[in-house]
Amino acid sequence: MNRNSRSHQQPRREPGLTINESITASSIRLIGQDGHQIGVLPTRDAIWRAKSAGLDLILVAPGDVPVCRILDAGKYAFEKKRAEREAARRQRELVVETKEVQLRPVTDEHDLLTKARKAAEFLAEGHKVKVAVRFRGREQSHKDVGRRVVGDFLAAVGDHRVDKPLADGGREMVMIVAPMKSRAELMRERETASD
Repeated sequence: MNRNSRSHQQPRREPGLTINESITASSIRLIGQDGHQIGVLPTRDAIWRAKSAGLDLILVAPGDVPVCRILDAGKYAFEKKRAEREAARRQRELVVETKEVQLRPVTDEHDLLTKARKAAEFLAEGHKVKVAVRFRGREQSHKDVGRRVVGDFLAAVGDHRVDKPLADGGREMVMIVAPMKSRAELMRERETASD
């Protein structure tokens, strides 16, 4: 089907876009399909220019004198949605989560190293890590053992900074450690390393 024959069809509809005859302003500032500014024109003349090129007139910035572009509405809508998805993905990547690692005063050295390795991965991804030492029964009278376990754990983790120092909460002791660099800095470093 020829693109120029579209003028004999029903008006085109793209959800979320104001295009062609839907633009109600009497005159608009027109930007051509090559991206250069053409100037202020009556809306009907701009629609005629767009249709003669086989494209659509799309409202891109409302105002006293709205700004419109001559583009393919379907392609413009697709690119706009793709840019929004990419922006949302980048925003999700920047969210810092708090991961949790649970320890006990009787945690074996091998288990402690495994948990420390996992915590180091979380920190390398830019997340914070909540370190919780839980006590049962008589273990509560040996808080010094819990502090020693946390010390061994932190030594095995490597580079980190203490966001919230170790606090005694009765049956558990909690501390929060964070990476030395922010998540945004880590993401920028990864992007530059991949280029």
